[in-house]
Amino acid sequence: MRAIDTTVTDVVDSWLEGCKDRVRPLSLEAYELDAKLRIRPTLGAIRLHELTVEDVRAAVRSWGGPGAHTLVRLSSALRYAQAQGLVARNVAALVDAPAAADKREVPTIGPDELRAIFDAAAGTRLYPIVVLAGACGLRRGEILGLRAGDVDLDEAVLTVRGQYGRVPGQGARIRETKTASSVRAVAMPALAVEAVREYLAWRETQPAPIDGRIFAWHPNTLDRHFRDAMLAAGLGDIRLHDLRHGFATVLAAQGVHQRVAMAAMGHAAEAMTHHYTGVLDASLRDAADRVELALRRTS
Repeated sequence: MRAIDTTVTDVVDSWLEGCKDRVRPLSLEAYELDAKLRIRPTLGAIRLHELTVEDVRAAVRSWGGPGAHTLVRLSSALRYAQAQGLVARNVAALVDAPAAADKREVPTIGPDELRAIFDAAAGTRLYPIVVLAGACGLRRGEILGLRAGDVDLDEAVLTVRGQYGRVPGQGARIRETKTASSVRAVAMPALAVEAVREYLAWRETQPAPIDGRIFAWHPNTLDRHFRDAMLAAGLGDIRLHDLRHGFATVLAAQGVHQRVAMAAMGHAAEAMTHHYTGVLDASLRDAADRVELALRRTS
């Protein structure tokens, strides 16, 4: 590359090529999505020697929520350019990361929005996770904490025994429920059974995760991949947890009794609590069937 002609896109593409041998595939996917969705559209055409601190500041403002992560990656690419003698200074390193927003408006998600989200994730490793969040109401940590023995696809039921997340001083791991009474059963709509069954068939061809989890994602990586996938599909700034709100909306729209809905969502304070003892409570199964009818595409 000639320094005088090199653009930001040229540097980012070269940096990404070098990352292929140094970072994990999931991380590389996140870097590539950042470049596609944010860096190239806003800064890509600028010649490297003409890139200013104000250019980067303006881009960061336009990137919104994911801007802090994107700024770090842009800075890494420019640091690479410095090492190659293409630029004298890393202007991205002179830009402060955006402050976290004080409040975020939760998008309204109902059956139509959930179907669009499912369609956007179809054919990717995100799909079964998205379906479990939107059609079963599982929390992110509950999904990531699932192990093979927690899922009974023949009975269309899964058992939540804990959550996967960061534990101070121990890194990320599965945190088991505090008591046996905290374990709960979740009825699976047919579309969730199909999504997990297909995923497990694919996973049979892959190396088994060391910790035995079905979905071997780090929570932060999953969040970034999901939000980037939704932005790429033109669905806006949606978080995985927003799908749980969508699940609650579907239950209400389908006339599911509030006590049953609370139990389905795993609210421990609700007096009506169900545990899997071989036969799933009929009210929870009925709720899952109603969710299936609301979310299954008929064409």
